This record gives sequence, C-alpha cells and structure tokens, in this order.
Amino acid sequence: MRIRQHHPARAAADGPARGTQAMHHAPARHVPLYAYEFADREAPMFLPLPGDFDFGAFHAGDIPYLFEDEAAEPLLTPAQRRLSATMTGYWAAFARTGAPRGSGLPAWLPHRPGGAGRPYTQSLAPRRIGPVDYHRTHNLAFWNRMP
Repeated sequence: MRIRQHHPARAAADGPARGTQAMHHAPARHVPLYAYEFADREAPMFLPLPGDFDFGAFHAGDIPYLFEDEAAEPLLTPAQRRLSATMTGYWAAFARTGAPRGSGLPAWLPHRPGGAGRPYTQSLAPRRIGPVDYHRTHNLAFWNRMP
C-alpha cells in the first residue's frame, strides 16, 4: 500500500530502477561506465506478444534501433530513425574509442556514483537525448528506504 501511495502509476517501473542504479554504481567506482536509459515510450513492439497492453519504453525496445530489423524498421517515425542513427553513432564511437563521443553526437558523460540530483545517466528518446537525474526520475530516495 505504501508504494501505491507514492507511485500509483509508476510502481512497477520504478522499483527495478533501484537495482539498475546499484549495478551502475559498483563498476563505475573502478572503470569508466556509460549508463543509459532507453526512454522511447512509443517504440514499436517487435516481440510477438498478444494484446494491446501499453508497454511504454520496454526492456529490449532499443534492439531495433541498434540492429537492422525488417519487421520494426518500417514502423519507426522520422524522429525514431534519427534516434536510431544517434544510438548507432554512440555505439560505434564506444567500440572505436571506449567512449560514446563523436562529431555531431550529443555529449554523454560517464556515470559517476553520487548523491541525489546529479545527472549521470543518458536518456535516449526521440525528442530528447541528454542527461537525466535517474535518482529523482525514478524516486530512488523512496525506493532506497525499502528493505
């Protein structure tokens, strides 16, 4: 009940963010780490799932943006195609240099474990690419109080 009072519509999505942040923090203390959040809530569903459920920015929804997919590509909007081009640019730069930086790419800073309010996760969405305050966006101050 306490979770629903604080997060009536987002409880299912925000809870796992606690584990994701912990997985980012651990290696980022020792090596450069570039964290991202795929945030396209309109990504075309390419998995053979039944029904009309709104999956939002679902797990693995970024796969057709990074790899050619004959079924998903025709469903991408012009903005999603631009996001795909930016994402593949990031991945290619990272493979080449160890950092997702390159000419024409929006800045992407390494993840640094820190306090609340510090942007350190790159949000990847068709209309906005840039740092997001992952801690605040997913209300981790609340989730971190959970046992």
